[in-house]
Amino acid sequence: MKRLIEGFKKYLTEGTTILPTNKVGRIVYDPYEGLGNTPNGTEVDYMGFTVWMTPSNFIKLNPARGDESEFLEQHFQQEGDITIAPCWIAGEYLDGVWRVDGHEGRGRAIEIDKIQPNELMPVHVFPREAMRARSLTKEMVLSPIQSEVSNFQVKPSTAILDGKVIE
Repeated sequence: MKRLIEGFKKYLTEGTTILPTNKVGRIVYDPYEGLGNTPNGTEVDYMGFTVWMTPSNFIKLNPARGDESEFLEQHFQQEGDITIAPCWIAGEYLDGVWRVDGHEGRGRAIEIDKIQPNELMPVHVFPREAMRARSLTKEMVLSPIQSEVSNFQVKPSTAILDGKVIE
C-alpha cells in the first residue's frame, strides 16, 4: 500500500487526474514520462476529462492511420511493462454528443490492441469552443462520443472529471 501511495504522490503534486489505476495489463499510463506525452495530457483536470474504452473503439473514432510505426512496434515488443501517455481526442459537444475533430495516439492504440485488445484504456477528452472542465456536467462527460469519419459512437460508462469518478 505504501508503494501505491508513493507512486500516486507524483500525480497529487503535479496536478493531473489520479486514474483509478495507472497500469492495465502490461501498459503503464503516465502522462508525464510515457511515450507520446503532450502538454495537454498533463492538464486534463483543467482542460477536459478522462473516459475508458477499448483500443479498437478509440481506433474507430478516428481516421485510419496510413502505415504503422516501426518505432512503436519495437517499443511495444519490449519485455515487461510498457510506459505510454494516455491517448486523447478533442471534440465539440453538439446536441448531447461529443463529435470528435482531433486526436492523438492512434499508433499507441493500434499496438495496445495487438497485445491486450479487450482491456479498457484511459482516453483524455478535450472539449473545443473554449469549454473547459469547469463547464462540464455529469451528463456531458457520460454522453456518446461520435467518430469524425463515421456514425460510430462510444458511450462511456465511467469518467473522471476534476479528479472525481463519475458513473
